[in-house]
Amino acid sequence: MENADHVHQVKARHEAELFRKPNVVCVAIGRHRRRDCLALFVCVTHKVAPEELPPQDRIPAELEGVTVHVKAIGEPTALSITSRILENQHESEDIERS
Repeated sequence: MENADHVHQVKARHEAELFRKPNVVCVAIGRHRRRDCLALFVCVTHKVAPEELPPQDRIPAELEGVTVHVKAIGEPTALSITSRILENQHESEDIERS
């Protein structure tokens, strides 16, 4: 069984380095379903074949024994959060008018 503290420490040590790589928009910890282990998830706007990247821009498959999974998520936006805030504001206004 993996050590959650170790995974958090690895994330803390490597997060800034990972964010300097092209297209990286998120670094998170989660359960890798296929491997059934805690892993680092590096979210990118789009995937690029490793051979098309210079070695220093490649995301490793493992860091200090922790699996690293790259997931393409597109460009992140605040739209979904903003929509929820606006919906809540409208609900509050409707309640106040009643």
